[in-house]
Amino acid sequence: MLYDVSNPSSPAELDRVVLGESSSSSAANYDEKSLKIISGAKLILMPFDTWGKDGGENHLELLSYSENKLTDLATINHRGTALRSDVESAKNILWILSQQALQTLNISEVNTPRQLAMIPLADNVIAWKNIGDYGLRLIIENDDYRHPKLTLQVIPFDSPNAPSPLASLSMELFRPKLTIVNSELAVISGTSRNSSKVKVYTIDLKSLPDISILGEKEFDFTLLDYWPMYPVREDYRLFSAMPAYIIPPYRGWLNQQENPLLLENGTIGFVCRNSDWSDYKDVKLKLVSLKDPASPAIVSSIDLYKKQFDQTARAGVSGNSIFCTLGEPDQMNILRILSSSGNSKLPLARYYLKLIDCSDPKNPSVREPLNAPGITIAMKDDLIFTIDPQWQDNKINSWFCCGKLQGKKVTLLSKVKIGEGLPNSADIVNKTAAIIMEESNWYGGPIPLKTSDTQCDAGSFKFVGIDVSEPANLVKVID
Repeated sequence: MLYDVSNPSSPAELDRVVLGESSSSSAANYDEKSLKIISGAKLILMPFDTWGKDGGENHLELLSYSENKLTDLATINHRGTALRSDVESAKNILWILSQQALQTLNISEVNTPRQLAMIPLADNVIAWKNIGDYGLRLIIENDDYRHPKLTLQVIPFDSPNAPSPLASLSMELFRPKLTIVNSELAVISGTSRNSSKVKVYTIDLKSLPDISILGEKEFDFTLLDYWPMYPVREDYRLFSAMPAYIIPPYRGWLNQQENPLLLENGTIGFVCRNSDWSDYKDVKLKLVSLKDPASPAIVSSIDLYKKQFDQTARAGVSGNSIFCTLGEPDQMNILRILSSSGNSKLPLARYYLKLIDCSDPKNPSVREPLNAPGITIAMKDDLIFTIDPQWQDNKINSWFCCGKLQGKKVTLLSKVKIGEGLPNSADIVNKTAAIIMEESNWYGGPIPLKTSDTQCDAGSFKFVGIDVSEPANLVKVID
């Protein structure tokens, strides 16, 4: 907008130019230096981001101004939100800088700027694997998480910053995953851009540095990266009407982190549901055989969500076994919390370990659920590592536990208090449990909670590290 400010107490609008649509935004709204006015050339450089038919778009608008008129000269496409720009008037050179790229253009013809160069400053590398002398990586070229332009690249392992890849291939996938099955085979999987169905590419690693696609298959199911947390049993109607912050089993924490799951025998398993979402509680494990890489095939399907339980937590893999956690609220303890000050130390749910032996992928064997001390995040041989949230001191506290699988039971070996909040993500890396806690739970005083001063949404996170080298003596080393 152009204003006459000869009378500062009463500015008068002279002209305006509308850029983008209702969903557009500009870095100039929060960073005044991203808007550039070149008074000598009577030019304005205005950054703005908007949505196009292929997703998010980044632009710099080139405008001119006079005493009472704005003229829209050209829209310049850029990679990433334009943060700085300027013109070298003597040479008619315009440069644009974002976090992703530096671009130069010739603007001797201001209505038709001509790109001179585009230098990438950062690649959105979302996956990287080392294969002998080569590196295999997935990058997103357009910085648009909704409609990513995905490219598979092969680069020299000892020159990861090489200006050009040895080979590249564009792929139509959303939420892609790169899985190395063995020294000869890799799998790239994700959701097809044209549907919600899972698509799988098999890659011949023996052909590197060339990229050779052995097979391409689309399956009639959709990936699941979070779990349904809704009551399904008729006798839990009472709990479905409760405030969600009282019953953590209904929250979507500890989401699915690995999908697909890679078994030692080379089979991959997808945690999924029907592609038409006909039953959002119908969570399954689909085992896909790669024996014929040219034609990946589903060899079996297992129900993960049990109707008699209220919750199923994320699945993981240990050797040729897949595990997940089933959970149900402890009805009596929930009622005790509702009728007391909440100072008691009470488990909020019962948890059960579900084990699926996939040594024979065509005939997986499902064991009866075993009572376990919390939600299982990892298994190492006969040891299981869990996180157990409990109601204590009028709020939710979580504990990290180690148990031993002994026949038809799990025996608790040791536990250590993590602290307030619920786990957002967790894994075990090099004998250390790495846990991110979300402290944005709803806390409160005596139940029921009806006033705003008894609720608090903290909105913070913390990192906790626990030494698990001695399973019988867990030690918190980072908080």
